[in-house]
Amino acid sequence: MVRQEVLLLDIASDPTLVAQYIDHHAPGNVPRPILESIRYPGSGVLNMRIFHFADRLVMIMDVEDDFSFDKKAASDGGNADVEKWETLMERFQREIKDPEGKQTGKWKRAELCFDLSQHF
Repeated sequence: MVRQEVLLLDIASDPTLVAQYIDHHAPGNVPRPILESIRYPGSGVLNMRIFHFADRLVMIMDVEDDFSFDKKAASDGGNADVEKWETLMERFQREIKDPEGKQTGKWKRAELCFDLSQHF
């Protein structure tokens, strides 16, 4: 079965940096090792999309039921290509602070608060 994870992150408000970030993610511009780290068999990631509005990014991930952020982070750990990509992306990204301090890391998980399919 497939489930979705929705993650939030702010992006620099500088239009030049926003354009560069979007360009880095255009088809053909994401380095192959990054795509392979996302798609590798067993990662649990089936699809990933990032949306942009103003200074906010929203990532929607279609993942398998057994997907785990911890397991994915462990598999990416020590991957020089992933580390290089993440360092490059830090130039553009601004972490949203969790007022409760529960979520660490730059991308924050959004909690589902409405699902039309649950309403009759």
